[in-house]
Amino acid sequence: MIASGACKRVLRDDELSQRFTERLHPTLKLWIELVDPNQASFQKALAILSPIAEEIGVGLPGRNWDGLTKPLQCDNETMNAFVMVFFSLPNWILSVDCQLQLDLPIEDIVQSLQVLRNKIRSEHGRTNLSVLHGVFASYRQSTVDSITLQPLASEDHIELFGRFLEDETYRELSTQCHDFGYLDWLKRATTVASRLIRDLLKKPFARQTTDLSSRAFSTATQIPTLDSNALGTLFSEHYLPPIISLDDAMRRADELWMQSDSKIVNPTAWLDQSEITD
Repeated sequence: MIASGACKRVLRDDELSQRFTERLHPTLKLWIELVDPNQASFQKALAILSPIAEEIGVGLPGRNWDGLTKPLQCDNETMNAFVMVFFSLPNWILSVDCQLQLDLPIEDIVQSLQVLRNKIRSEHGRTNLSVLHGVFASYRQSTVDSITLQPLASEDHIELFGRFLEDETYRELSTQCHDFGYLDWLKRATTVASRLIRDLLKKPFARQTTDLSSRAFSTATQIPTLDSNALGTLFSEHYLPPIISLDDAMRRADELWMQSDSKIVNPTAWLDQSEITD
């Protein structure tokens, strides 16, 4: 989170996320924002994918959701490609609507969209796939200065997170990282972000607990101009979410957890005693 300059972590508002959030340290709760998974973003994804799903014989939630509406009209390669796009597109659209950055397997999505473009014959479906492929294929990787946290006890990390959230320079850094999603602002935003990173590292609370590093991210280099339809409304604000990879961050978090000698939390601690059954 700190490395990506984020001030919020967005989770789907479901029972699991609610219970998870309730049990967080109060400082960590400030990082969490719950969003309705059935909001307009998901409906936009369904509208875009509907003609493709209809052609290959797959029902969609809230529409013709009875699994298969007719015998499958596609091979395994096409179905696998559709599944990849189906589970990726709603999160991407949510990130467009809420102006977020997110972790997505961009190369796999581009490949899946190309497979579908080769298979789908309906004009509506091909138009939607062509636009999506053009946008996702336009993502290009860049690097920017970043912050790496040094090994600390979990309690110290929580206190440090709070210091970052309250710090004016970090909040300005978060604003600049947000602006990575605007193509016209990208160059200036990365330059300002690098300066702010160095300003942060000079502060007492960060000097002894963080190091200067770099991180990779991908941004779209093409914003399509479309008529007002399910796709056209996505790009009205000219914001396309930066793609980040959390793999290295997760790996480092595991390493830091091992080095901090933290205690393992019993999974039953997540449940009320009344919910525990044999």
